[in-house]
Amino acid sequence: KLFKLKSLILENNQISSIEKNSFRDLTSLNLLNLAENCISKIGPSLFENLENLIYINLESNILKKLITTYLIIT
Repeated sequence: KLFKLKSLILENNQISSIEKNSFRDLTSLNLLNLAENCISKIGPSLFENLENLIYINLESNILKKLITTYLIIT
């Protein structure tokens, strides 16, 4: 398992969807870069267990809906 992973950079990978529990075990993650993909929707529980997450980059995607139940937007 990758529970000690701090940064995950998936920029420019033609990702179009992300499964509900994709990041569930990445509890130490503090940086997530999903920029320049084809993501159109992010579900409400995708970031649920990411208590250490500080930075998410979703730039240059085709997001239509972002439910921020588990995020504090600053």
